[in-house]
Amino acid sequence: MSSTDRENTMNINTGLESISRETIQEAFWKTKEDMHLPFGELTLITEDRYKDVLEKVQECFVIDEPIGKAVGIKWSPFFESFWLKALKTGISLMVVNPEGNDIIGFRINEYSLRKENMPDLNKLDDESLKIKDALLLYAIGKANIYDHYNTDEAVHFLGLGVTRKYRKRRFGTLLMESGIKLAKNLGIIPCYITGECSSN
Repeated sequence: MSSTDRENTMNINTGLESISRETIQEAFWKTKEDMHLPFGELTLITEDRYKDVLEKVQECFVIDEPIGKAVGIKWSPFFESFWLKALKTGISLMVVNPEGNDIIGFRINEYSLRKENMPDLNKLDDESLKIKDALLLYAIGKANIYDHYNTDEAVHFLGLGVTRKYRKRRFGTLLMESGIKLAKNLGIIPCYITGECSSN
């Protein structure tokens, strides 16, 4: 299971860029207490697991994801750096199997700021990434989240994936809910979810 929705949670300028690791950790523990997983352990994605998570991202967003398949996306250093930048914000989650410590699924989140420049698609060498990013940029522009919600910052739910052998067991739903709870526990209230076709 994977999702390419450009979903976001917004708040009126909480200073997301300056949130400390301690604040993130405290928000995570509150989130973990609220979540009841049928199996596995919810954890923050830490640097020592980046390589493992990126392998699962390849499985979910290159091999299995419908838009990626349709445009023929391939893993590349640029694509890897895109995901790695998000992981380094420290607010991404995963569920791991305590027996063997393998990754069941992930919810990759990042901070999104109005002042950030949109990527220049002409600088991309990979035509498949140009097509996919053009679609996503169109959806972001149509959502117009910063003006619509009167904010300069957001938490962007960049990607959600569940590895093949754990699919159809509600982990995707639980990871989505965990991402929302973490955003709220970081002080992002009210919290809105916007997708390509709807907003709530």
